[in-house]
Parts: sequence; structure tokens; C-alpha cells
Amino acid sequence: MDPSRNGSELTTGQKALRGFRLHRDSGMSQAVAATIAGSTERQVQAVGAVLGKLPELEEQIAAGEITLNAAQVAAGYRQHKPVSGRGNWFGKGDKWVEVANAMLAYLAGWKNRGYQFTHLPPKEAEKRVKAIDEIIAGLQEARADLVQRSVRATSSLAR
Repeated sequence: MDPSRNGSELTTGQKALRGFRLHRDSGMSQAVAATIAGSTERQVQAVGAVLGKLPELEEQIAAGEITLNAAQVAAGYRQHKPVSGRGNWFGKGDKWVEVANAMLAYLAGWKNRGYQFTHLPPKEAEKRVKAIDEIIAGLQEARADLVQRSVRATSSLAR
């Protein structure tokens, strides 16, 4: 772990790993080790399970290069669930309603927190910046087409 970081700047995975190492190396209970590390017992258990399957992830978690959630996915303990539900049907594969509502809900949750993503390691933050840039560029192109369609639809209506 980076010694220049204080406890409040550590990722969830780094704190959980610190708790797991305390538990493993000292024999103290997971609950006590988690409390000392600033984590939860469940997160310490999750790190232990991940490292039981993929011990090579220990250094990546320690460096903050991979999140605890991503490590759990890599180890097969979690899956990314696709957006589901029934929305308006506008053609084959058009999931606008589901995707837009999911993104709006995500943004609303983070707006309440001031868009502070302190739990993310730098590499994950960099990946998200690139993804956001791609999303914005795609949305701008989609918006241009939709503006044209909406203008045509309103200008061709009988008055």
C-alpha cells in the first residue's frame, strides 16, 4: 500500500485487504481486524475469498489498481447484471428508456454526494473519464439526429 496515503484516502479494497492481512497474520477475528482497518467484516471476508481463488490479485488490490468489486467479478463471486425491464418499444434493440433511466438514477445518487468518487483508484477513474468522453460524444451525435427528427415532426403537423 502507498504509505503516503492516509486511511481516509484508501479504497474500500485496500482497507479490506489491510483487515484481511491483520486477521491472517495476527489471528485476530475478522470483525476486530476489519474495525481496526476501517473496513467491514463482510469486506474482509470478500477479500479472503477472492485471494483464495486468485492470490495474484493481492498486490493489485494493495496498489489500488483494482477495486474490491472488480476483484470479486474476476474471481467469479459477482456478476454484472444487465439492465432489464419492460420499456417502450421503438424498434429492435432500442433500450433507450431503460438505459437513460439507469444513468439518470446513477447520476442523481452521486449528485447528492457532490460527485465525489473518492472510493475509486486512479486507474479506474481514468477508465471512467474515457468512457464518459465517449458517451458524451455519442450523445451529442444522437441529439443532433433527434433534434432534426423532432423539428420535422412538429413542422409537418397539420395546424
